Amino acid sequence: FQNIFDSTKSIESTISMGFIDFSTRIMLPQFYQFIGNPINKTCLEIGFGGGRLLNAASRFFGKCYGVDIMNKDSQKRVCEFLDKSGATNIELFLRDDVDKIPFRSVDFVYSFIVFQHFESIDEIHYYLNFLKRAMNENGIGILYFGLNEHDKNDVYTKPESVASLELNHHHAATLFLSEQYGEKLVGEYFNVLGGGRTLKKPWTTDTSDLSRQFFIVFSNS
Repeated sequence: FQNIFDSTKSIESTISMGFIDFSTRIMLPQFYQFIGNPINKTCLEIGFGGGRLLNAASRFFGKCYGVDIMNKDSQKRVCEFLDKSGATNIELFLRDDVDKIPFRSVDFVYSFIVFQHFESIDEIHYYLNFLKRAMNENGIGILYFGLNEHDKNDVYTKPESVASLELNHHHAATLFLSEQYGEKLVGEYFNVLGGGRTLKKPWTTDTSDLSRQFFIVFSNS
């Protein structure tokens, strides 16, 4: 089941990589200046997939929310994975149920390898609107977007039928943005604090081996 979302050799490997990715790509050191001690704070992940990042987040935060478009059977399997991993402070929601997340209840939001799978910019606007409602006044977040390396336009949309030929449906990348446009888009809703790109693996030193995603850091104040 975990291989649907991230290639893995074992559940142990999935859990380990979840902690590595969360601590190096999501919970950046500068965020503590805004959040303070996260142990009594609330985080939210858009696109929780198999739950590996939420599992890690649950050790940092007192409460974690997750949102995804999967069906209820898959959601149940994620819950089973999290329960077996000892992550008991997590609540999962399907996309159409996000209004159940309390208004202004979230201190920190993140999404990794998700927005690049959307079919259109409209879906990004949907989630940015949702985050504007869910985040508290001092909330902060980090979102990753697929980088447009296909042409010089702000937005490149790859037909899902084409993307699915390259990888299986669950991994099909369809939506890519320029970094400038991504910043402008997030800036319509939030205060953009910065952004950039990361190496594909945090232990590599080859600066030419950059991820095909870029991130934007923003605050709600």
